[in-house]
Amino acid sequence: MKRLFPVLVLVASPAFADEGMWMPQQIPALADHLRSLGFTGDAQAFADLTGFPMGAVVSLGGCSASFVSAEGLMVTNHHCVQGSLQFNSTPDRNLMEAGFLARTKEEELWSGPGSRVFVTVSVKEITDAIMGNIDPRATDRERHDIVDKRVKERTAACEKDGLRCTIAPFFEGLMWFEIGQMEIQDIR
Repeated sequence: MKRLFPVLVLVASPAFADEGMWMPQQIPALADHLRSLGFTGDAQAFADLTGFPMGAVVSLGGCSASFVSAEGLMVTNHHCVQGSLQFNSTPDRNLMEAGFLARTKEEELWSGPGSRVFVTVSVKEITDAIMGNIDPRATDRERHDIVDKRVKERTAACEKDGLRCTIAPFFEGLMWFEIGQMEIQDIR
């Protein structure tokens, strides 16, 4: 019993689930709570995905990256650029082992075919457009087909040259967002 008591105390202790994954648009509403936790920044700044600091965060081949210069220099994790290092390696010049540093713009290497950077330029909440006016008597399959059709139509209407759009469900389909991202193909 003496050994069991400390375990019971730990198990019976209250858990504080004060974390979470928040949408940038939700951060301003959390400003007071964030301040109570010691955050001193401007919570409103996180809602603007095109301004500082959020505008610097980009998608690089499925990884996150950040612009760190006005000339487009980005930082990311090593594993995110392994394909580019492999693409530019030769038997005599193994960039995976030796690394690579371009000291001038002329020394920069193209990252290879299919390399893309996506910069978020817009996020719009479109839940009603995707989920609205669906007959409550619709079967699961009918509901799925309606939603699928709306997502495809919305994606096609949004996309243009250099702009990729994703229609994404959040909170298990409770909310839907249209995310517009500028596509950059010249990656070095």
